[in-house]
Amino acid sequence: MEPGHELEQACRYYLMYSYAYYHGHKALIPDAEYDALCRHLYDNFATLPEKYAHLMDKDALAAGTGYHIRKEDYPEGLAAWVEARHLDCIPGRQS
Repeated sequence: MEPGHELEQACRYYLMYSYAYYHGHKALIPDAEYDALCRHLYDNFATLPEKYAHLMDKDALAAGTGYHIRKEDYPEGLAAWVEARHLDCIPGRQS
């Protein structure tokens, strides 16, 4: 796997897990795994894909959180995908 592709995939997982946890109140992975993902993104912060740069915060990654990302700022389609597959709710439903 190309390094850039791996970081893009890591960003997508971070966003998916963050959305599920902070907006769907459901952890999809153990805290230790999420923390390791945040550390990986933090360590590679300077080379993260541009299309996710506006959603990444170095201090938040260092703290192991995605709390700073507003629900409406997630990439188009991600919220509906997570809700339909992991949260057992109707997309757009208030929880």
